[in-house]
Amino acid sequence: MLGQGIRIWVAGFAPKDTSGRNTKEQKASVLNHTGLYSLCRNPLYLGNFLMMLAPCILLGNWLFILVFVLSFWLYYERIIFAEEHFLRSKFGQEYIDWTLHTPPFFPKFTGYVPSKMDFSFRSMLRREYHSFFGLTSSLFVFHYLIVVFVCWLNDWHLLLPNEILSYLFGISAVFYLLVRSLVKKTKLFEVADR
Repeated sequence: MLGQGIRIWVAGFAPKDTSGRNTKEQKASVLNHTGLYSLCRNPLYLGNFLMMLAPCILLGNWLFILVFVLSFWLYYERIIFAEEHFLRSKFGQEYIDWTLHTPPFFPKFTGYVPSKMDFSFRSMLRREYHSFFGLTSSLFVFHYLIVVFVCWLNDWHLLLPNEILSYLFGISAVFYLLVRSLVKKTKLFEVADR
């Protein structure tokens, strides 16, 4: 939940054409260096890391956790490198100055600069409904796999997954489908300059 909270915070304060899911090309209308970006240069990836780490911890296997951490680092290091190259070429000295006092991943907890924008709940929902569903889905699936594995080892009769997780998964699935259809078919979550 800490990782999801970080992503919610970033998405609620993010200006237009920043902090997005850029799959085709890099884009940034401004250099975002306030809010959580004043503590680390990649707070969304920190949020992703914590969210993806949760199901790994649920499995309780330290080797699996180590493999995940190394895999995450190898994958995201390349993404960060490409983004930093783009930002350096677009924003020049402004970007370089920001990197000199802001660490790339692990936040420093001094020098926080509040965002000049107000938190936008609608913009946050438009940007983050995917990650909330991804988090609840992964926790549900990993929990279910653990239950199945325990039943298989102990030759128990079918043991149902945790009811709370099942309800959370169901609620998040309905929430995801509702918000997704509203985002795709309406302008309800559109916010100026976001």
